[in-house]
Amino acid sequence: MKLPDTSSIRRWLLLKAEGEVLFCSLNFPEKHNALSPDLIRALTEFFSSHFLEMGIRVIILKGEGPSFCAGADLQYMKAMANFSPQENLADAEKLFEMFETVVSCEVPVIALAHGNVYGGGVGLLACCDISLALENTKFCFSEVRLGLAPAVISPFVMRKMQLSYAHRYFLSAEIFGAKEAQSAGLISAYGSEEEMTFLMKQITENLLAGGPLAQKAVKQILHQDFRQSLQDKKATMTQMISNLRVSAEGQEGMRAFFEKRKPNWQQQK
Repeated sequence: MKLPDTSSIRRWLLLKAEGEVLFCSLNFPEKHNALSPDLIRALTEFFSSHFLEMGIRVIILKGEGPSFCAGADLQYMKAMANFSPQENLADAEKLFEMFETVVSCEVPVIALAHGNVYGGGVGLLACCDISLALENTKFCFSEVRLGLAPAVISPFVMRKMQLSYAHRYFLSAEIFGAKEAQSAGLISAYGSEEEMTFLMKQITENLLAGGPLAQKAVKQILHQDFRQSLQDKKATMTQMISNLRVSAEGQEGMRAFFEKRKPNWQQQK
């Protein structure tokens, strides 16, 4: 079996095939698999692959080390704080396009989350067809604490997350647990590692019992309305985050984060 193979994939992802199932693990454990330009490129290349031609029927997405994906890499964040408006827009578009490739993957994708799942990590989780989590997993939309917004991930998250929960957690940047994530619709189930491994195996067996072309068609049905409006959302949301990154508030929020102090909107209280 020939698996997806580029220099980015080899460096940033661990792949292991078991029959028709392909396990893909984010391989940036020292940074909690935080999203960097390199990891974004690797995921885009991976999920753009023609898996059915390779004999792959199901993808299981996990993360190496202590977390599934803890949001944006800190060095990446430091760099983007100095990006021009045009560079910020191009950067945001690449992230959006990565999420698009996950949603558009022709085979079912199961995610198993653990540790910290923040910001873009929640976006990645929401792009998967079926998402599970270990019982101690923590979730957070932390962007507003930096003077930013979860703009790029919002179209992908909002197709899964109930609106009332989005209002609370997008605005408050509270950390919430697996129970709340399930109630919100972000994940299907949570439990111990043993329980989730067993459930993942059950789901995989059921997926393999279906017709591969039929499942590809089902995914097109499920995403039909979503895909129709996605390009409009891309222009709006990538422009929004690029504007916020170069705004006075966004710059202050990111400086305060790296300087380990409160931003000026908190100091005024």
